[in-house]
Amino acid sequence: MLKQELKKSKKIQKKSSYIRIVLKKWHFQGPELIVFGLFLILLLPKVFQQGLFFDGLIYSSLANNLATGKASLWELAYSETIWPQFYDHPPFAIWTQAIFIKVFKGAYFAEKIYSFLMAVLSLWLILKIWKVIFKEPKMGQLFWLPLFLWILTPKVFWIFNNNMLEATLTVITLASSYFAIRAIQTDKNKYFFILISGFFLFLAFLTKGPVGLFPLAIFMLFWISNPNKIKLANALIYTIISLGAIGLLLGLLFTLVPESLEYLKNYLNIQVFGSIEGKQRVGSRLNFLRDIFMELLPMLIVSILFIAIRWKSFKSNWKTHANSALFFFLIGFSAIAPLFVSPKLSAFYIVPGIPFIALSISCLIAPEVNLLMNQLNPTGSSAKVLKFLGVSMLTFALVFALIRAGKVDRDHDIHHDMEIITEHIEDGTSLSISPSMKADWTTISYFQRFHQINFDLRNDSLKYKLMHKPENPPNGYQSMNLDLQKYDLMIRVE
Repeated sequence: MLKQELKKSKKIQKKSSYIRIVLKKWHFQGPELIVFGLFLILLLPKVFQQGLFFDGLIYSSLANNLATGKASLWELAYSETIWPQFYDHPPFAIWTQAIFIKVFKGAYFAEKIYSFLMAVLSLWLILKIWKVIFKEPKMGQLFWLPLFLWILTPKVFWIFNNNMLEATLTVITLASSYFAIRAIQTDKNKYFFILISGFFLFLAFLTKGPVGLFPLAIFMLFWISNPNKIKLANALIYTIISLGAIGLLLGLLFTLVPESLEYLKNYLNIQVFGSIEGKQRVGSRLNFLRDIFMELLPMLIVSILFIAIRWKSFKSNWKTHANSALFFFLIGFSAIAPLFVSPKLSAFYIVPGIPFIALSISCLIAPEVNLLMNQLNPTGSSAKVLKFLGVSMLTFALVFALIRAGKVDRDHDIHHDMEIITEHIEDGTSLSISPSMKADWTTISYFQRFHQINFDLRNDSLKYKLMHKPENPPNGYQSMNLDLQKYDLMIRVE
């Protein structure tokens, strides 16, 4: 018994010493671990839970059909009966997600692992952008500051948890911005970085269309915010080179893959021009403005409180990096402001611009935060408390993710009924659906994503018909009397 206790204590000592080595090696001061812990708490437990917002289900259904061979790269299909030819979005995010669904053999967590990877890449790119701007080690170590403000935004972790296209777009636009800033900051490989930035702009267009092209303005925005560091002529030349790279890549794509031109023409006609003409109106501009304010409110509250507490010192330091703050604000503004032109307005559309707003605010308060961090003794009790809190949050995130793995996170009744219904109906079957459910995209998408069951919105007389409880069976149908919570499955009586 004593030997076992000694072995256990030795193992615990080894683990704690390993953690201390890691903390020492990476020079963690504590706040970084807390931010990483918060990041994982908000995102990791959702990865292995079942349930998605219906837009995310639509995208994963498209990717699933591509992964299983029921669609092709330029002929995306949602189902056999609904959007058998899908043109509502460019295809790049669907392509990349299909790889994950194929690798994980259609598992419910495939698209969630993909989205979580997008979140991790976004975090890493924000960190890299911060360190490009702040090369001084002490300021560079404050990379956790913009990450903290970024992750405080509700729609940020919402889009990653729900498989939205903005998750992929955020990574790509951050990558384009990173290489554009690298090009500005260096004379070596300048034009290579500009071309790489242009390549990511090309991918951004293939992910979400024109709204992904805002990093194209970076060179001009840097000239506006830092006129002494770049000439207007150079900013124009770099912008033209980036634009040329996009044009060249699109030209090569259309030449080598002619069907891509037809796809993107259909996309522009249906989604972009149709939206501008008001054919797909969603939301109002006033509500959209309110949504933007509400999304930014958490980071604004934290920042304002910090400034108020440190006002005497802050007012003499905030101008230190004001130019960088203006630069990032203008990038964020260029990502969000053009959205007001579109009649389709949803709060999550602004997410690709949020990292730059977080970077902008961080530039203003970083000198003051740096003063506080300089007062923190790395071996003192305060630092130890911060590190302990950070490690505890990381541990909690991992343990909670394991506990919640496999559980249904939302739409419990749909999951319950779908499991029973698919015991009686083969995957790939087409069903009729009650008129009251023809706009129930959540139900339609769950059945399509996980069982490729098609709902025919036009044919009301197929063998099976799904209805809401307590709707009465239509003429020619009778209930199968399954133990369902939300639906009633009907079978046609011959």
